[in-house]
Amino acid sequence: MSIKVNHNINLLTSNSKADKTNNLLSQFVVKFLQLAPANMANKHETVCRYSTPGCRESCLIFTGNGRYPKVINGRTNKTLFYLNDNGLFMEKLMVETAGFQASTRIQDKVPCIRPNALSDIPWEQKHPEYMERFPDTIFYDYTKYPYLERPDQNLPKNYSLVYSRSDKSSNWEIDINLNNGRSVAVVFRDELPEKYCGVPVVDGDKHDLTFLHSAPCIIGLRAKGLARKDTTGFVV
Repeated sequence: MSIKVNHNINLLTSNSKADKTNNLLSQFVVKFLQLAPANMANKHETVCRYSTPGCRESCLIFTGNGRYPKVINGRTNKTLFYLNDNGLFMEKLMVETAGFQASTRIQDKVPCIRPNALSDIPWEQKHPEYMERFPDTIFYDYTKYPYLERPDQNLPKNYSLVYSRSDKSSNWEIDINLNNGRSVAVVFRDELPEKYCGVPVVDGDKHDLTFLHSAPCIIGLRAKGLARKDTTGFVV
């Protein structure tokens, strides 16, 4: 599929979960940066270094409106923009974030951005200036990076991470995240259990703001879309 990169495309957008969060927790306003995951945009470059067969097969990009070609093309376009013209991409992201932060200040609300809605870019390593420039904005993400590669002490004060369990996650990796105070997201096939790995499970489907849950905990997510048919072990 050949896509001409459109530099005028909006980078920060919403989706059904962001809208649900905004309606439920009205003091916050949530925006997502939704790139095409893994190497979907360019088979030679990935934006999800630790993606697994299970997460690629079950990725939320294929659920809801994400399954439509127009949406897929838009997310692919953003990813190619990021990969091929990173300097201009970051300039545009800075401008959009500044505008978003200013608009929420007028509304007396808290701006929240999830820059890896579908990707897994280590922003604090590749673009440390981004979050430092917007200290009044809360940034948060899920990640499959091992804890020791993205420890909390290396994150900006306004950026928090939740480890995302996959079909390749070891018990040791889950433990090191929990023992260092970081929550772990787990996708369950049916109803959420009260505990997982001896740790209380909270309902991660109620809203998207992971930093509001008391860490460390298990953020339980119910299998959606293709994940309901998962056989890799990605879904518990």
